[in-house]
Amino acid sequence: MAAPAAPAPASAPGAAAGPLAIGRCVWEALPKATRDALVAAGPTVDDFGRAVDAIDSSLLDVARGQCPPVTSKAQADEVAAGWTATIITAWSAAQLKSRYGVSEAALQTSWRHVGPAARQALAADMVKPPEAARPEIAAQARELGLVDPAAQDLLVFWSMTQLKLAALGD
Repeated sequence: MAAPAAPAPASAPGAAAGPLAIGRCVWEALPKATRDALVAAGPTVDDFGRAVDAIDSSLLDVARGQCPPVTSKAQADEVAAGWTATIITAWSAAQLKSRYGVSEAALQTSWRHVGPAARQALAADMVKPPEAARPEIAAQARELGLVDPAAQDLLVFWSMTQLKLAALGD
C-alpha cells in the first residue's frame, strides 16, 4: 500500500478547522492512486459508490489521522457531508472531462449562469434521482453541449455538490 499523500493545510495553525476543510483534508490525505481510482470509477454513480465503499477503512483512518480532529457528533456529520461533496465533485468533474471533454473552467462558468430559481429547485431535488433534476440544469447542459442523459446526470451530481459546498462554506 502506498504511503498517504501529505494533506493540504486545512486551516491556519491553532485555528479550528471547519467541516469542509476537514473533509477536503481527508480527500487530499488519501494516496493519489486511491483518489485517481475513485475519480476513474464509472460511468454511473453506483459504480462510484461501490468504489468508495471498497476503500480500505484503515487507509481512511490514516487519512483522517492527518487532519484536524473532529470534536463533536454534529461536526462529524458536517465533515461527512463535506467529504461526500468533495469526492462527488471530483468524480463528476473527472467523468465529465474524460467522457465528454468538459473542463473544470467550463463547469465553473456554466454554474455562474445558473440562476437563483434553478438553484432553489435543484436544492429541492437533492433527494430525488438525478433524472428528476435534469430540468433544473437544462440550460447549463445546453451551454456545455451535453445532450446525453448520462452526461446530464453527471452534471446534476456536480451541480448539487456545488450547492452543498456553498452551504458548508466553500
